[in-house]
Amino acid sequence: MLARVELTKSRTELRLPVHAWLLDARGVEYLLVLARENDIALSGAHYMVIDTNAGNRAWLIVMPKARRARQRMLDMAGVLYDDGRQFIARADGTNAEYYAGHGCEIERMSATPLVFTRQAAALGMPAATPKPLAADPLVASLMAQVAESNLYRELAGLTGVEPVTIGGVTVVITSRHTTSGVPFQKDTQYAFERLGALGLDVSYHYWTKSGYSNRNVIAVK
Repeated sequence: MLARVELTKSRTELRLPVHAWLLDARGVEYLLVLARENDIALSGAHYMVIDTNAGNRAWLIVMPKARRARQRMLDMAGVLYDDGRQFIARADGTNAEYYAGHGCEIERMSATPLVFTRQAAALGMPAATPKPLAADPLVASLMAQVAESNLYRELAGLTGVEPVTIGGVTVVITSRHTTSGVPFQKDTQYAFERLGALGLDVSYHYWTKSGYSNRNVIAVK
C-alpha cells in the first residue's frame, strides 16, 4: 500500500522503502512509503494509508498554482490525498494531461525507493564519488557557434516582439496556443520554414486528442 509516514525518526533508521520526501502546507516533512501495512506498522512510525492494494499502480505528485484550479483538481476522480500544498493522484488515463493543461506542476512518484547516504552504507553499496568534469570538444565547438544575438532575435520573433516572414509575408505572431486557430497555423508554418531553411528534413504530424485537432512540426537532422 501507499502511505504517508511521519518523520518521527530519522529516514535512515526507518528501514522502509521511501519513494518521496515531501513538505505539507503546515511545513511538516513526511515520506511516501510503498510497503505492506504490516511492515509499516512494525516500524513504529505514525502513518496514514493513502492507497490500498497498490499493485502495479503509479502515482503523480501534483502542485496546483492557483487556488481555484486546486478545487477543480480535487473534484477529479483519482485524487487520493491533499496535504494542502500538493496532492497525490493515480497516474491513470489522461490525468497528467489535464493537470498540466491547468497550470499544475507535476512529478511522477519515483518507481524505485530513494537511497540515502547512510542507507547505502548499511546496505553495503559503494559510496558515490563525483567524477571530475572534463570539457567535451564537441560540446565546446557547438557552444562556440551559438550567438546571444541570434537567440534574442529568434525569441523576439516567436513572442511577437518583432515581425517574422511566413510564406513570403510579414506576420506578427500573436499566440502559440494550440486552440488559437490561424495564429497557431502560422506558428507551425514558421517553424516548418525556419527549420527547413537550416537544411533539416521537415514534416507535419497531424493529431486529434480530447476534441482538439492540430499539428506538430518534426525536423530530422
